[in-house]
Amino acid sequence: MSGLLVEVRGVRAGYGGLTALFRVNFGLPEGSVVALLGPNGAGKSTLLRVIAGSLRPREGTVRVCGTDVAGRSPWEVAALGLCHVQEGGGVFQELTVRENLTLARDLAPGSSERGSLDDAFDLFPVLKQRQSQRAGSLSGGEKRMLALSRAVLTRPKVLLVDEPSLGLAPIVTGEIFEVLANLNRELGVSIVVVEQYVDRALAVADYAWVLTKGVVVFSGQAAEVGASGVLAHAYLGGAGASGR
Repeated sequence: MSGLLVEVRGVRAGYGGLTALFRVNFGLPEGSVVALLGPNGAGKSTLLRVIAGSLRPREGTVRVCGTDVAGRSPWEVAALGLCHVQEGGGVFQELTVRENLTLARDLAPGSSERGSLDDAFDLFPVLKQRQSQRAGSLSGGEKRMLALSRAVLTRPKVLLVDEPSLGLAPIVTGEIFEVLANLNRELGVSIVVVEQYVDRALAVADYAWVLTKGVVVFSGQAAEVGASGVLAHAYLGGAGASGR
């Protein structure tokens, strides 16, 4: 892989006395979609937090868009062109849909070319119908759409998306993954997506990385991961999985 927009080398990270990542290496090639897979507790969300600057690694280096982000705040990392949509979204519950979108557009760090609210409404037309409604009153799927739209309005170079389908109906999940594919294909956004629905993630991904117990057990072409047998080992607890 060359032209990496995100490069993680030898990262060890965790919470308190718990280590969640053990000398992890990871890369996001420019213009690509990477599916970050693995069972619950594998360290996937932890890795996204390390990349986004919300969790400082104990060891190792992280580079985003060519810049070493060691010790930088999430705001400073975002200014490099990275946006992190965390599990469950993340919207201002008391503000309206329109106010959420406006804040995301106007306050985004380092955004020289921000999107318009119409861009968000084109992505998810239901948000236009709900634009005067408080975000807290939206359905789970609509909140996820709003969170993703807020991210898109910042015109990120790198988009980290954690469990976009969590708790959603299949039809809504399909709509969200279609938007992710279009963001990559039409706007050139490089994406890392953490997703439990493996088939959904692999359908839009160029590359796949599989984590188990904080260790990378596979990295390669998305089309190769199914044939490798590593997913069965990772999700069913088999021993002896080995990656590249």
